[in-house]
Amino acid sequence: MVDQIEQQKERSISDAKAILNGELKPVEYLLELATQLLDYEEFSWARGILELAVKQNITHKQPSEEIAQKRALATYKDPELNRVKAIDQAIDILRDAFDLLTTTNYETLRLAGAIYKRKWEVEGNKVNLDRSLAYYERGFKAGVAGDNGYTAINAAFIHDLIAYTVEKQATDYLAFLENRHDQHLKPRKDKLTGNFELMETAVSERRKKAIEIRSAVIEFLSEKLKNINNSPLEVNSYEPMSTLAEAYFGVGNYKEAGKWLTLLKQIPNLPERLFVSTIKQLVQLAKFQAKADISDQDLEQTEAWQTLIDYAGEKANARALYSLYRGKLGLALSGGGFRASLYHIGVLAKLAEHDLLRHIEVMSCVSGGSIIGTHYYLELRRLFNVENKTDADITREDYIKLVETIADDFLAGVQKNPRVSLLANPWYNLRLIFSLSYSRTLRIGELYEELIYSRIKDNEGSAKRWLNNLYVYPEGNKNFLPRRDNWSRLAKVPELVINATTLNTGHNWQYTASWLGESPAEIDKEVDGNDRYRRTYYYQAPDNYKNVRLGSAVGASSCVPGIFEPLILNGLYPDFTVRLVDGGIFDNQGVEGLLEQDCDIIISSDASGQLNTEKDPGGGIIKPLLRANNTVMQRVRNSQFEDLKDRTRSGIIKGFAFVHLKQGLEGEDINVVNSTEPLKVQPDPNARTSYGIRKDIQKLLANIRTDLDSFSDIEAYALMTSGYRAMEPALNYLKGIFPLNQEKKRDWKFLQLEPVMTQSEGGGEALEKLKANLKVSSLKFGKVWKLYKPLRLTAIALIALSVIALVAIWLTHPGWKPFSPILSWLANSLTINIILGTVVMLLIINLIMAVIGAKEAKFATLLLSFHDLPWRIAAGLGIGLIGWIFALIHLKVFDKWFKAVGRMPL
Repeated sequence: MVDQIEQQKERSISDAKAILNGELKPVEYLLELATQLLDYEEFSWARGILELAVKQNITHKQPSEEIAQKRALATYKDPELNRVKAIDQAIDILRDAFDLLTTTNYETLRLAGAIYKRKWEVEGNKVNLDRSLAYYERGFKAGVAGDNGYTAINAAFIHDLIAYTVEKQATDYLAFLENRHDQHLKPRKDKLTGNFELMETAVSERRKKAIEIRSAVIEFLSEKLKNINNSPLEVNSYEPMSTLAEAYFGVGNYKEAGKWLTLLKQIPNLPERLFVSTIKQLVQLAKFQAKADISDQDLEQTEAWQTLIDYAGEKANARALYSLYRGKLGLALSGGGFRASLYHIGVLAKLAEHDLLRHIEVMSCVSGGSIIGTHYYLELRRLFNVENKTDADITREDYIKLVETIADDFLAGVQKNPRVSLLANPWYNLRLIFSLSYSRTLRIGELYEELIYSRIKDNEGSAKRWLNNLYVYPEGNKNFLPRRDNWSRLAKVPELVINATTLNTGHNWQYTASWLGESPAEIDKEVDGNDRYRRTYYYQAPDNYKNVRLGSAVGASSCVPGIFEPLILNGLYPDFTVRLVDGGIFDNQGVEGLLEQDCDIIISSDASGQLNTEKDPGGGIIKPLLRANNTVMQRVRNSQFEDLKDRTRSGIIKGFAFVHLKQGLEGEDINVVNSTEPLKVQPDPNARTSYGIRKDIQKLLANIRTDLDSFSDIEAYALMTSGYRAMEPALNYLKGIFPLNQEKKRDWKFLQLEPVMTQSEGGGEALEKLKANLKVSSLKFGKVWKLYKPLRLTAIALIALSVIALVAIWLTHPGWKPFSPILSWLANSLTINIILGTVVMLLIINLIMAVIGAKEAKFATLLLSFHDLPWRIAAGLGIGLIGWIFALIHLKVFDKWFKAVGRMPL
């Protein structure tokens, strides 16, 4: 049956393509085709067909109104549009076709109510929820018979939703104040307590109104449907039957509700989306009508919940249904090189310990977060696809073992030093000169696969990994789609979003297992006039993009400008050369990807490089430029954090847990010279953060390099421990949403450092060794020379001998100039003929390219790119012929010493 539906959907899409490419069809056909596409939830295609229908001469009012209604539906649900703008456009479409202030057209009222409810979900402004209610109530007042009670039942639902929201916000705020002992908050507590009775009265009135509306629906539909069993059940019977079931459920008559829900399940070929929409509505209603602070365990004991379990049957159990009212949990993993990756492992460990990883439905990753996020996803995919465990069999222990494996394997891969390994092979480096399609970004992506992902025991080994093959098939279900099917699972299958930045447009570029392209979510065309490179599914993409290397996607997400070249995509869009760079340029926290996927609860792990206070940031040109760029990035980060807090306060986001490397490190107020302000209190050298890490250690961790080189055991374990400890208090913000498993704390290997990092007094050899290792961890080069005493003494001796030798030569040969041979060679070799010849050659290449085209003249393109040419030659010859030797020596000698000095235990 599923295959048949897919085939019908593909035929409808094929017809839509032909029409949009110029095939003429009458309006009636376009309307019928758009209706089919809407049934398949292909909103973008439906919108395109309906836009075409509008342009044709429509003389009849009814088709015109129906097209407007379907256009509004397709527009506000179209994932290819900016969410806010899509909603506003849908409202404008209805407003142009109807007088929204007075209309009693039921279809228009139900659409307007749904659109304004969606606007409230996206923006959090309660005014939009009130507007939604007003449209639904107008439908109720126009008569239940007109639309079989659809607008009426939704009006009742919104009354309960508003009542629950008001009650919960008041209850949560009062609980917050009760837990605060600040004296100045007492008047606020007294005022809120005094207003509680008024709030309860308002809530009670809303719930009475909801019952009144539902009673009217029951009175009409119970009579209309009393003989429903005398004829075969059909899909078109779904809406009135589900409306009646919800009405009985809402007034507490669960016996009658259960009877009608049982009948719903008997409808032949009932689409899954209709089944899910019913159970989702009823789950939320059960929550809204219960006490705002009811526990999951108490909710399970209610008659309402048991009715839902009976309806769900084999499709879900009690625990799985919670996700329908909790909402979607998303995890954002920030950029920050391997520093971020290792910190995120500690966060994953804490989430596994509390059995929260099973609830994650979206992972949005950037740069270093993409490297470790992909590793986690591949291990999870192995658990689902290779071990093939059933949903009920996947336990907390599975997630803990998975993270333990990642911690060991990922660190082992990191300690192969991908950055230096990239330089240590002369053949790969020489390709930088002659290949336009090969770059350090592609090579680092290959190294991610070879050094890290090849360790995953999923039967793919060290073979090339393809992004478009990363589907997860739990229990062998080849038709599984996370967005559609996750609701019924205890162990969710997360969608992996790898974020990069498009240099062409300045937009967010995303890779998933299904598609690639720019996200529409944050593109507001009123202020952003740039083009958007639309997403394409791999099966629809040009032949050379039907298979995309996983390492290339992760490489694009982590290719920091100035260190790595952009990833180049040619031939994906006509006449465009797309260049991708580090995703952190657009959003270094990865949060935007979660908001786009409608995540209601967000966990953000931020180990990015934050702006530090500088006593003198430096002058000149380069230093202020770099500092200014970092300031802009810090401002974006702060604004994003404030936006998330606002969304949480307004109810758009139900929960938000945030950890970062500077957590618990407060800045100081610096007095001016000769200030009369009180002198600052000397800081406690043994002070600790709220999550127990010594502040002097946490400051060193916040300064660790954001690089892709080798990290020692000490550096890695310290970062993991910091992320692990910071996550514990942050999860307090999710306690009321998810049950946190409180079983015995796991004895993680990286916690060997915990006693030293959390000690409250004294010093000791172990603490001093830890500090010594972390003090040099901010350096990109020369760490081992500072850590390893024999090397440090050797370096001092070599410098001293070199200075003595130069002075001795200078004194014995006064006319000798150290660089005169080089300067003399340049003066003799660089003639005017060579200079003029080079200019003429460049002019000829310009002429060739103008005649035959730049695409065909690839070698000419290479020569003409004279800005890149010196760097390519220098990098290719310098590193390829000579530099690789030093890189190899570093890997085989100095990097080994560095890891030996930083080996555990301390």
